[in-house]
Amino acid sequence: MVPQKGIHGLYFAYILSITTAELNNRGRGSTFLELSGDELSAFKVPSPNPIEQRAITIFLDHETAKIDALIQEQQRLIALLKEKRQAVISHAVTKGLDPTVPMKDSGVEWLGEVPAHWEIGPIKFYVEFLDGRRIPLSSEERGLRQGDYPYYGASGVIDRIDGYIFDEDLVLVSEDGANLLARSSRVAFVARGKYWVNNHAHILRPVDANLVFWAEVIEHQKLDLYVTGSAQPKLTSEALSSMIVATPPSSEERRCIEQHILEKTVETDNMYQGAQESVRLLNERRSALISAAVTGKIDVRNWQPPADESAFDEEGRQAGLEVAS
Repeated sequence: MVPQKGIHGLYFAYILSITTAELNNRGRGSTFLELSGDELSAFKVPSPNPIEQRAITIFLDHETAKIDALIQEQQRLIALLKEKRQAVISHAVTKGLDPTVPMKDSGVEWLGEVPAHWEIGPIKFYVEFLDGRRIPLSSEERGLRQGDYPYYGASGVIDRIDGYIFDEDLVLVSEDGANLLARSSRVAFVARGKYWVNNHAHILRPVDANLVFWAEVIEHQKLDLYVTGSAQPKLTSEALSSMIVATPPSSEERRCIEQHILEKTVETDNMYQGAQESVRLLNERRSALISAAVTGKIDVRNWQPPADESAFDEEGRQAGLEVAS
């Protein structure tokens, strides 16, 4: 869209930024939504005179920039919390909890040193594979069998159906998919209760009930050493069973590590959720501010930027975060 002479394009960009839901309602198509030119051109928007459009744009440029800065800070915090959580868990499952314990070379280059009393060997020594009990169902079959039981695939629950294969807590590991190398989501996770598993996830029953520990041990492996294929990455059962892991010899020490992981996970998740909620509230405030300005609910015709912008310092940012939370 090219603004007509005297029209401020940014003013209409702000309007369109808060009307996504309404524009989606005007879209047509079953495979994907398409908004026709006729529908968009007939979309009614408030249109003050060009002078007021410019005033609104200047006001929103200034005020949304401050909100955007707060959002970016919270997003940086979210990224740091993710990194911290990963680092804490990785250290726990590869180095243990006692910083004074003697160490030894694991013989695995990427793993480095591990506690001297830990065992090192293929994971098949510590888990039983239950892949033979997997049963895949097509999307059509699942459509006819909708229900309450989780249906697991390579990346977690992908559907819910009316039956289950397993009635015990187990560890599932992705067998194929780009995520094995991209690692944008988990590849090892705990499945609990009653559920169904298709043929895209390995099913492991560990030697003890410390399922979170074993899932994190696999999750923090260097998987590219075991994955084959580039177009369709695959972690075969043979490759997974030969995966070298370091583990405490006692189930009790593994339980202590698992408890530590769960405690730290709750701690970081609470902060993570708080930061996400701040981002949500800030985005809501941003949309509300734009809506109020472009519909004339606030009069910004005589608005001027504050003379001393240094007032929006660290103290001001923190105050804004407190209001948002």
